[in-house]
Amino acid sequence: MPTARIDNCEVAFEESGPRHAPTVVLLHGFLGCNEDWQVIREALDERLHIVAVDLPGHGRTRAARFPDDYSIDGACRLLDGLFDRLALPQFVLAGYSMGGRIALAFALRSRSRLRGLLLESASPGIAGAAERQQRLIDDEQRAQILEHDGLAAFVRAWESQPLFASQHSAPPAALATQRELRLRGDAHELAASLRAAGTGGQPWLGDHLASLALPLLLITGSLDTRFCAIARQMLAALPDARCITAEGAGHNVHLEQPQFFAGALADFADRLAHTNDNQGVRP
Repeated sequence: MPTARIDNCEVAFEESGPRHAPTVVLLHGFLGCNEDWQVIREALDERLHIVAVDLPGHGRTRAARFPDDYSIDGACRLLDGLFDRLALPQFVLAGYSMGGRIALAFALRSRSRLRGLLLESASPGIAGAAERQQRLIDDEQRAQILEHDGLAAFVRAWESQPLFASQHSAPPAALATQRELRLRGDAHELAASLRAAGTGGQPWLGDHLASLALPLLLITGSLDTRFCAIARQMLAALPDARCITAEGAGHNVHLEQPQFFAGALADFADRLAHTNDNQGVRP
């Protein structure tokens, strides 16, 4: 797996598909890695140029030296450096859950890099200061459990949350692969990520949505009622966005309904590439 050294961190990523095709960058969720996107990458291998990144504390991205390296801002800095190193043209940035929160923050600071933004089951953070502080406490407790009880016990508890109940309908092989990939993680690295990049530690981005003059696609699963409501709230604030819902899916649409997700991603990227080319915008 290739890596790029950015600010004393080795950032791991996988690159696939033809370079002349529209470029898409994929950001995984908490406990994930770039291999979470394997089915999506295989489905779109001839249609898109895809870069899937291991975020700080996850997969094979290692050697962060300071707590801020694991934060939302730290992840955005590393991504900026990686995209410079890879000399990427304008691209669609797609993120799931935690990766979606990082993708949104990146778009607000580096939108000139992007053709569009796809957010799957993601939020702009927590608006209320008191609620955000309580979530910060909850994230710290989860991080301590992760360090003290170990990764295997933490993953079992994480997967038992009601948020992920709909995943029981996914193919057993897909669930087994997801668990295997999660268990390759490092408990202390993941705890550092949870402390720094959890929803409690993320600044509220909702007040900045109206300034995001960029095409957005929001994807949710119909069974994930909480994030469907968040998507509706975001849709009302964003100047150029639409939302699609996968019926019968929950929080992780790309795992539960990969064909739906792959089709939506490819159509979004193709449409933006075609629009930009027709307008004479250089990628």
